[in-house]
Amino acid sequence: MVRRSIRVLMLSLFAVAPASAAEPGPLPKSLTAPGAAVAGHATTRVVAYIHGNVPISRDELGDFLIARGGADKLELLVNKRIVEAEARRRGVSVMPKEIEAALNEDLKGVQQKEVVTMILRQYGKTLVEWREDVVRPRLLLGKMVRENLQASEEEIRRAHEMQYGEKRQARVIEWPKQGSEARSPSAELVAAIRGSDAEFEKAAGNQADARLAESRGLIMPVSRFTPAKDTKAITTLFALSTGQTSELLETATSWMIVKCVSILPPDAAHSLEKPIVRAELEREVVDRKISEAIPKLFDSLKAEYKANVIARAPSDVKQANFSAPLPPLPPGGPEQVLATLSGPDSALTITRADLGEYLIYYKGAEALELLANRRIVQMEAAKRNVSFSQEEVDAAFDEMVKAAGPTMTKEVFVEKVLPARKLSLYEYIEDVVKPDIVLRKMVRDRVKVSEADLMKAFERKYGEKRACEIIIWRKGEERVALNEWNAIKSKQKTFDQVARMQADPNLAAAAGRVPPIGRHIEADDPIIEKVVFDLPVGDMSHLLQTRAGTMCIRNSGIVPPVPGAKFEDVRPQLEREEFEKLVTKEIPVFFGELKKTAAPSLLLQTGMTILNSERVREDANDALKKK
Repeated sequence: MVRRSIRVLMLSLFAVAPASAAEPGPLPKSLTAPGAAVAGHATTRVVAYIHGNVPISRDELGDFLIARGGADKLELLVNKRIVEAEARRRGVSVMPKEIEAALNEDLKGVQQKEVVTMILRQYGKTLVEWREDVVRPRLLLGKMVRENLQASEEEIRRAHEMQYGEKRQARVIEWPKQGSEARSPSAELVAAIRGSDAEFEKAAGNQADARLAESRGLIMPVSRFTPAKDTKAITTLFALSTGQTSELLETATSWMIVKCVSILPPDAAHSLEKPIVRAELEREVVDRKISEAIPKLFDSLKAEYKANVIARAPSDVKQANFSAPLPPLPPGGPEQVLATLSGPDSALTITRADLGEYLIYYKGAEALELLANRRIVQMEAAKRNVSFSQEEVDAAFDEMVKAAGPTMTKEVFVEKVLPARKLSLYEYIEDVVKPDIVLRKMVRDRVKVSEADLMKAFERKYGEKRACEIIIWRKGEERVALNEWNAIKSKQKTFDQVARMQADPNLAAAAGRVPPIGRHIEADDPIIEKVVFDLPVGDMSHLLQTRAGTMCIRNSGIVPPVPGAKFEDVRPQLEREEFEKLVTKEIPVFFGELKKTAAPSLLLQTGMTILNSERVREDANDALKKK
């Protein structure tokens, strides 16, 4: 229980916060903390200073990002380099305004915030990554294939017919061929469906495809040239008159019956003779052909450039020793070759520094703050000669897994819990477990448990409690809370009904029931304890404004003190629990002091990076000279 919020605490400590510059001070005597730069590998390109004159190099930041999921981006970087190399060879380029125009086209009709939070999230990309890793390569490849693509007169006419020609509105009943129960409908059923509108409606609403069933088989209007894997259904539909129903059709994937609902006439306002209509259709035909040609070209380029990924990220999920995860990539310096490309004109290499630069471009500014905070802790630990053993890491990791739930296992924690939190095992051990061990050791002499603390802890754990149910309405729902509270008071609704409908899924599932509340609880709002103990059994409180939202509490009973519990008997256990609790509270205070003293100065801004390896070295000392 003591460490159940450790991850939140550690990540909040290491979250991005404004940094300030400081006058250079004396270097600490020892910089041998784990994770310090390997001698000879760090370049002079500085991205941050700690204590005014302790540098963090760009290579260190790159390695930091590689270790935290960056290794998985290597193949993406290889693909990007293939496209860029071929574009240079052919003299093809794209201007920033072309990229922005294509991006705006992708976002047409959708709010940018919605794209970032909803659409791009499923691809695991930010808007910047989408622009650079998707839009830019797509434009380069498009220009490479476009020169040989033209729209024929027949293709333009088909496109016009598909978009502006006659269309048919139809209803479809489909019996898929997949599945153990897949079989064609009986002749009797087909006859009934074709002979009765009511039978057609019934079968259409009960078919296997949920979307077709919901619409009673109604589909979007189709033209003669609507793309389809099997054109048999479209050909049949255009041979029907309004109200007619087809015979049973068999396609490669299903049996179906089609009914013509209506015939939609051609759109006379968009005649092919109009230049603007013809130009738009020609562009659409060429764009479609480009989209079809791009993957074929890219596949041929991958074969031509013979990409060879030398270093691959090992899986850390199946390790027996979970608290000592494998490094994401084999260790090495900035010039370590991770992949090679054998192009038509020359051989290309992708180094560790190249991958680091690629990652810095997207996430460097955000990750630098985390790296600086980590280094501050490491330096202080080295100065105080604070270290830890693998056994301590094992024990701390076991405790954190146990805090995630009584039935939690390491396998489930690593394979399910951490991915859901967007953390790798390596990140969790390096950025949560190890810093927690070190910080706990450094603050222990700052913490003391008083007699009053112990007495409160005893009362809280073994004393009288109240059994309660709670309803919480989110912020902004004050009017809803008042209406529902009045409905409970007037007996129009029961407390249980409202409790089961509240927004918090855990409280709703338990009808608002929470563990019994004792005195001296550690709550954000002290008024909760007073309200709970002042309420008569069975009564409901007034509405309380808390940090979580508007709250209402019902006292459902008195839980008597634990029988036979004696303070002296449990004192040692209480001392241990309260001490660890106070240590946890002291960590952010202590780290705040360390950070204020270190005064990290971050020189990297979002986008301050170079993607092409040929230019990686050009800005080597710019930041240092300006300082």
